[in-house]
Amino acid sequence: MNAVAEPTRSYRAEVAAEGGVYGVNEGRVRLACTGRNLPPATAGQSRYAVCAVRRASRVMPMRWACMEDSTAAALLLAVARRRAERRHGIATDPVRLHAWIAGPEGEAVEEPADTALYTPAYTPDGPGPARAERGVRP
Repeated sequence: MNAVAEPTRSYRAEVAAEGGVYGVNEGRVRLACTGRNLPPATAGQSRYAVCAVRRASRVMPMRWACMEDSTAAALLLAVARRRAERRHGIATDPVRLHAWIAGPEGEAVEEPADTALYTPAYTPDGPGPARAERGVRP
């Protein structure tokens, strides 16, 4: 006699039901979220990190652009136990992409004035209650 087993929820479904992340990226997501508990960097600290990264990048024998700048500056601030807010934006006519570090008031740190033409398309902190409570613009 063949008994039909009760269908069980998969591990993936259980993790998703608990609000977790399943798979290879689980550790990466957890690591990335640890920075949210750090105190925000001041404008001076953000400026110093961006300038230090740009100075160091001059001697590196590889491609170094805005994404690498903002990622390295955010990492440098995290090592100093401070949180940086990264912005990824898009501008049109012609279409172009850019990444930068935002200061405590949401302004671009050590970026040219035309960075204001970019519309933030992705911010790791995202819009929401935490940002609204701090009074930070998107």
